[in-house]
Amino acid sequence: MSIPNFSYKPKKYFSITLLITWISLFAAAYCSHTESLEDYMTVCMLPSLLAPFGVALYMIYGSKNKELITDFKHRLFNLKDIKSKYWWAIFLLMPAIVLLATVISMVFGQSIQQFSFSYEFAIMSGALFVSIAILFLAPTFEELGWRSYGMDSLMHGKSLLKASFLFTFLWGLWHVPLFFIKGYYHYEIL
Repeated sequence: MSIPNFSYKPKKYFSITLLITWISLFAAAYCSHTESLEDYMTVCMLPSLLAPFGVALYMIYGSKNKELITDFKHRLFNLKDIKSKYWWAIFLLMPAIVLLATVISMVFGQSIQQFSFSYEFAIMSGALFVSIAILFLAPTFEELGWRSYGMDSLMHGKSLLKASFLFTFLWGLWHVPLFFIKGYYHYEIL
């Protein structure tokens, strides 16, 4: 929910987020293609995963708008507002959709090898802290950024449909560098 009398800055938010992400992920891509630097690839990726949330914090707290800060804290700490009947969807819906899409692709002739991990990319190869952050914390922080400031800033003065299409485009741009990281899923698709 966007704050009605607040002047959001979506261009600033998405520009900074994309800049941090692209620098981080292109550095990771470089490391992935340089044998002596492969161990640094995962570390290089971490800022990109935290960028949406970090920039959202910067935008929210930098605004000094009490209503915006209160709304952010409410979203972050009031999980009790989520009805218990929806918790299953939070944890199971996305994996179920990915599984269903993969099974459907197999019906149309794709290989069962889709269920295997990439040989070259091992997310657990880096430091334990970084690996845990990527596996568990990064998606959480990413979504907190997109939902706490990113999408609200796009929806301010626009319809949900227009904001959603714009966000889809920007979110796609955010992922472009992943196509250049050797061994990563996007790289193998390319």
